[in-house]
Amino acid sequence: MELTILTERGKDKFSANGYLYVFDGVCKSDENVKFWRCERRGRCKARIHTKNNSIIKEVNVHTHDFSAVSEEVAELVTKIKKRVEEITESTVQVINECVSNVLQACQAKLPNNCAL
Repeated sequence: MELTILTERGKDKFSANGYLYVFDGVCKSDENVKFWRCERRGRCKARIHTKNNSIIKEVNVHTHDFSAVSEEVAELVTKIKKRVEEITESTVQVINECVSNVLQACQAKLPNNCAL
């Protein structure tokens, strides 16, 4: 995982094969093993187990197609939020700078500026 993707509440997400997973717990017998569930909770039962950011087990199959655009959007939103915290520029300037070199398909999926 090159860039840690964060949920709206600041928790970690794991990105793999075009799907996003939300942290779901740690193995009791081996604390290096983390459990992740598909971010589409309630609609998709897919889960993975990771050790040192490598998938070691996949549980169930996704009930939806993967979306590379959703993954890029999540990474971009996380990048924007981190830059706003670190830099003294205005939020609008940071958003415009980050969005300027992004594909239109990603721009269409971005939340509006107020939601960022």
